Amino acid sequence: MDAKNTGQDLPSVLLKTRIIVVVLSFSVIAASATMIFLRIQQQGKFDFGVGGVLTLFALSFAIAAPLIGAVVARVLVDYSRRRLAAEMAAPEAFGGRASGLLIEQKDAQCLLGIHQSKTILLVGVLEGAAFLNAVMFLIEGDFLSLIAIALLLIGIVMQFPTTNRLSNWLEDQLRQLREERALAR
Repeated sequence: MDAKNTGQDLPSVLLKTRIIVVVLSFSVIAASATMIFLRIQQQGKFDFGVGGVLTLFALSFAIAAPLIGAVVARVLVDYSRRRLAAEMAAPEAFGGRASGLLIEQKDAQCLLGIHQSKTILLVGVLEGAAFLNAVMFLIEGDFLSLIAIALLLIGIVMQFPTTNRLSNWLEDQLRQLREERALAR
């Protein structure tokens, strides 16, 4: 099955996931701007402090967050796909008269939901690290916190789904699902 022929699900999931990524990006921008403003208000000028232990903690989390997010997202996708393969999209689920196309459409719908969950999870981890660095900037004023926020924001924006990336991901997942089902027989 061609991932582009999944009905209205692909455009719908694409739109919803784009909205989620954009909103989470803007929340990082808004929180960071607020923390910078509050820091300026506290100091009476825009200056940078020297970070302490809290900034080092936030920076280490900023370094670890992309890896943690990627690993957890990969585990989520693999587990969910294997579970879907184990269910075998049983014909009984369709009253015993399921066609291959109907099963593959159901699989595509499930996989699109998995992709959306994966994206939310990964962006959420990056967003959390960015918020932590924004708070540490407010408290300690280290410029490195702002750099970490900018890099994490770039990571969030890179998760913005495109039609081609989502379509390719879906085709790859459908292929892996078929292989896992073939091995299970």
